Amino acid sequence: MVLANDSLGQFSPLTTQYTNLKKGDFSTRNMPNKPTRFGVYLRDRWGNLSDTLITELTPLFEELLDRTKMNGVTLPGDAPIGHLGTIAGLFDGNTQAGFYHSSDDARMPQWFTYDMGVTAKLSRLVWFMRPGFFYTLHNPKEVEIWGSNNPNPNGSFDDSWILLAKTVQTKPSGLPEGQLSQADEDAALNGHTVTFPINTPKVRYIRFKTLKNWSNGTYVNFHEIRMWETPINLSH
Repeated sequence: MVLANDSLGQFSPLTTQYTNLKKGDFSTRNMPNKPTRFGVYLRDRWGNLSDTLITELTPLFEELLDRTKMNGVTLPGDAPIGHLGTIAGLFDGNTQAGFYHSSDDARMPQWFTYDMGVTAKLSRLVWFMRPGFFYTLHNPKEVEIWGSNNPNPNGSFDDSWILLAKTVQTKPSGLPEGQLSQADEDAALNGHTVTFPINTPKVRYIRFKTLKNWSNGTYVNFHEIRMWETPINLSH
């Protein structure tokens, strides 16, 4: 439970995160970037409460990047695309329609490249799995996100690229493949969030590198990417 002053000035619950994960990373978002008094406490399934910890923090300002400026870039070594998939499908604003799908010739690890259309100091990336196949099949599981401002045209992973983040997607329930709890469904619909370190440099080009998918297979298939930046000048 995260608490802060509401519109009436009452110190009350702002966000509640439910989970049965042994560890996790949770965020309260869309807060104004001004000094704010927060409280945090834990509650278990039997209603037992921890002490409330109080702190004052200034939330990080974020802006959603314009998906219409994003375009795929094909470089040597990028995974071949097949099965009617496109990189553009990741930026159509629809988590149910357009999609990315690598071809039969793809192997792990594999990656694709895109131009965000702007140079940005990224704060997070969210990807959305293929509906009907949550936590299974070709959805990416272990991923690296790389950034560049001037990619080598020969496609090399040289010093023109910098590793921005690594992530492993976790199924909240831990249930066997093919079985989903409500927590699994909710997490999948919210997308998988990759948070970038506060010192992440500004970049324009992204390489989405999949090390492993949920079936330990060779395809990668998912439906949407959304990206946020933290502008250097937070005064606005």
